[in-house]
Amino acid sequence: MKMVSRIAAWSVGASVIAAVLNLQACGGTSTSNGCVPRIDQVTARSTQVTVSNSSLLPPNCKVLATPNTQIEADTGGKADTQFGDGTQNIGQCSFHQLSGTPKPATFATRQPSDALFTETNGAADCTVNSVLKVPLCGLGTMWPDGSSTPIAGTFACNNDPTAYVAIYRGAATLSVGSEPAAKGEHVSANDQANLVNGTVTHSVPQFSPEQISLFDVQLDALVGGVSLTDKTALLQVRSLSSSNVVVAPNVLQKNLGQDYGNVKAMCSQASSVPVVFYPVDPNASTPRLYGAVCSNKTATVYGVAIYRQKGFGFGGPYFKENGGGSLIRTDLFPTPTTLEFGSSKSVFAWNGSLRGSGADSTPSSAPAFAQRDIYVLKFLYELPPDTTPRIGFVAVSLFGAPFPNLIG
Repeated sequence: MKMVSRIAAWSVGASVIAAVLNLQACGGTSTSNGCVPRIDQVTARSTQVTVSNSSLLPPNCKVLATPNTQIEADTGGKADTQFGDGTQNIGQCSFHQLSGTPKPATFATRQPSDALFTETNGAADCTVNSVLKVPLCGLGTMWPDGSSTPIAGTFACNNDPTAYVAIYRGAATLSVGSEPAAKGEHVSANDQANLVNGTVTHSVPQFSPEQISLFDVQLDALVGGVSLTDKTALLQVRSLSSSNVVVAPNVLQKNLGQDYGNVKAMCSQASSVPVVFYPVDPNASTPRLYGAVCSNKTATVYGVAIYRQKGFGFGGPYFKENGGGSLIRTDLFPTPTTLEFGSSKSVFAWNGSLRGSGADSTPSSAPAFAQRDIYVLKFLYELPPDTTPRIGFVAVSLFGAPFPNLIG
C-alpha cells in the first residue's frame, strides 16, 4: 500500500503503523472529549495522512509529544492540528495539499523551536493567536502580528519556488527566507502577499465558502479553549465569536422577494457559506429554521447553540457579529440531520424556551423564555466525506423583535 511504503521510508517502525491505522477513525461522529485542549495534537481526516515521532492517545487524537513531528498529507488527505503552550490554545490549523498539485504536503511541528511548524509543498488554513513564526519551504517566513485579534488565513508554499500568505482576519508579515518580521512585507485582512523568487507582490485572496466556515469554527475553538473533536464543547462556547457571515434573513427576503426560500436563489445570494440556514418566515413570532446545502453533495447537522448578541454591522446579505454575545441555550440533536444538495429541510424550531436538550446554561431561577430580541443561532455541521467541523450562523427575530435597519 502506498501509505505503508511511505511509513517505511520514514523508518518509524511497526508502532507508528499501528498508530496510523488507529488514526483512520479520528474525527468521525464522536462527541466525547477525546483531545484535551492546550497541548499540541493532530487528528487525521483521511487514511492518506501519516504522522511520525509521537505517542498515540486513542481514540480521537494523537498528542504531538516531541518537537519535529512529521505530518504528511497525500491524495486529498487532510489533518486538523491544535497547538497549545501548556496554558492555552494558541493555534488551530488544517494541513493539506496544494490545490491541483500532486506533490505530498509535508509539515514539521515546532521546527525550529521558535516556530509553530515548518511547511513544504503544502497549504495550511489556520487561525493563530501567537507570535510564533511559520517557515514556508525555506522561501519565506510568516509572522503573526501578535495583536489581540487572532490571525486567520492560508499559508502555502511550493518548492518550484513560490510561497504566499492570504489573510482573512488579523494581520501578518511575510519575510524573505528567515529574515525577521521587521524586514518583511505587511499583510493585512483581505490581502494576499505572493513571494516568487525573492519578490513580493500583493493581490486579493479568493477564499472559498468552505475555508470561511473553517476559519469561523477554528476561532470558536481557539477562543472557547475547546477541541475540534468535541462537538458538545463546540456548542457550549460561552461567548459568540466574531464572524462576517451571520446570515441576515431580512436582507435576503428584501433582495429575493418571492424567491426567498428557493434554494438556488438563497445560495446565490449567500455565496460565502457552504450551507445556508434561514427562518422560513423572518417576521414570524417564533423562528422555524431550514437548512440548504450550497456547495457540497450533503451536509450533516449535529446541533445548534443560541446566543443573545450585542450589536451587528452590515455586509451585504450578512450581519457582522463583533463577538461577545452570550450563550443562552444549546441543543445537540439526538439524531443528526442530513441535508442534500438542491433541496431544503427543517432543522430546528425555537419557541423562545431557554431549556435545550443539551446542558442547561440558565440557572433554575431564570425565566423560562428568552426576551424579545434578535438572536444568533450557531449550527454545527460537517460536509462529508470531510469530517472537519464547520459552523453556520443566522440571525433570528424572537417575538417580533425588529431586525436592524438596512443601510442604503
